[in-house]
Amino acid sequence: MPCKQVNRDKEHSVNLQIKVLVHFINFILNHDKWMMYRSMFGDDVLGAMNLEMVQVARGVEAASKFTGSGGAVVVFCPDGSLQVKQLEDACDKAGFRIVPIEVVPSLLNEVDLTTLGN
Repeated sequence: MPCKQVNRDKEHSVNLQIKVLVHFINFILNHDKWMMYRSMFGDDVLGAMNLEMVQVARGVEAASKFTGSGGAVVVFCPDGSLQVKQLEDACDKAGFRIVPIEVVPSLLNEVDLTTLGN
């Protein structure tokens, strides 16, 4: 029995991670939310450098999202390694540095995900 429980817990954890990743990807790919965010706060508040980071990502058709505190964005390249190379080149040209993120297991449970979904 313990083996089955461990496998079930592992499967549950993977399912939660997938759900969180899908929520994240849907959010960063949603152009309307970016435009709403920009119109709510205005370009002066967001800052020229932050806006440029988003534009650099969009210039290679990648999705981006602010990290929250400013000065960095998370970028998703759905087209793979060629798009990543294009992003690296564009960032070098603009003077930005790329730091790969490390995806870790989610700490959210079903209740958290349900709450976020509402």
